[in-house]
Amino acid sequence: MDVNLNGNYSGYRAALKNNTQDLIGIPNWYVSEEVSNEFWELVNSYAKFRIPTKDTYLEWYKIGQVKIDIPYINKEMKNKSLEEFKGKFNGNIDPLYTWLNKYYSLWIKIKGEDDFTQDAWVLSQNDKFIEVSKISLDDNIDNVLKKIVSDLGDNLIESLLVREVKLPEDIIKKKIDNRVVAKRIQDKINQILSDETLNNKQRSNEHQGIFNRLTNWFLENPKPSEELFDQLYNKRNLLSTPEENIRRLKIAEKIESNNIEYEQLDDMINNHHRIAELIDNLSSMSGEEIRSRLVHISSNSSYAREKFNSMLEETIEKVYIYLNDIKKYHLAESLEDWIEQKYSETVFRAKKDGKEIRIVIRPGYQNKIIFYYDQEIEALDDTNYELWTYDGQGNTRMITLGDILRTTEFTVIPLG
Repeated sequence: MDVNLNGNYSGYRAALKNNTQDLIGIPNWYVSEEVSNEFWELVNSYAKFRIPTKDTYLEWYKIGQVKIDIPYINKEMKNKSLEEFKGKFNGNIDPLYTWLNKYYSLWIKIKGEDDFTQDAWVLSQNDKFIEVSKISLDDNIDNVLKKIVSDLGDNLIESLLVREVKLPEDIIKKKIDNRVVAKRIQDKINQILSDETLNNKQRSNEHQGIFNRLTNWFLENPKPSEELFDQLYNKRNLLSTPEENIRRLKIAEKIESNNIEYEQLDDMINNHHRIAELIDNLSSMSGEEIRSRLVHISSNSSYAREKFNSMLEETIEKVYIYLNDIKKYHLAESLEDWIEQKYSETVFRAKKDGKEIRIVIRPGYQNKIIFYYDQEIEALDDTNYELWTYDGQGNTRMITLGDILRTTEFTVIPLG
């Protein structure tokens, strides 16, 4: 028979074989041709094994060795993790959540809601399939509160349906919202505070970290906090000791004093870990490998890249306007043309007194110029170049060799 494999046509195969690896699964759910075709599409999008093509499967569904029906697929989900199920899902036609929605919808359409609520296995937010009778709907629970209650040891997410799966409203009766989650958090924290008081128990760093996140949420959401945490909000001062408040303020002050923006922190922390790993492996790496890793770390900082691009764009415009007003320089007719004709991201064409030169452009913010690209170094190796910068404060200027010698305090230059 003609067969599909992983959602695509795979040629002709013998219909009946003893070799179990070559068995052909037959989509087997006949209600009407229209519904059966819909089920075939579902199986074709799911199966990593061979199935008959759409125009031949109805000829085989009564005699096939491996019949694929809704209970067959449901069994593949029973007590499985998402990763285990993905191992059997080809994913070449529909993304997983789209496929799950089609599968659940077709089940209800074919067998009815009662059958579905009695037998179906659905995906929970801890990436495991559980019985639909044990699942609850996530009624727009705040993600921060959800993480806090989980970190306090509550298994809430194990019973929450993933948000990407959409079922009819009357299928799942139980709903969990922020009010339920806040109650669980409040009960857990009250127990911890009571234990600290009655048993003189020292607060763990883990609990203090959780309390800090909840305190932040209170500060960002004062009105909902007061409504949801009827007891805890009024005694929120117990969540942080004076020493903890001072510690956090010192961290914030250090960040502010170094002109670090909040959006930079994730990138800086990630890069810190990468650089620490790099240092640990320096002895086994060549100079080129070290340089390559450092460039990778720099370029993978999304905030830094976005910030640099913004500064570079402004600097290019300022340098173009500045040079265009000086008669001995000849540039392209427009800024857009100048950018279009550039040698590289930061090296540009120009004529000075009728001679071709290269203009190397770097932002000069915070009184520093940092070179990243080989093309910049190569351009500076040439005698016909100029290095121009803009400092973000209205000053466009050329950097000369004298500037470099003075600011770096080099008095000796090796010649070989």
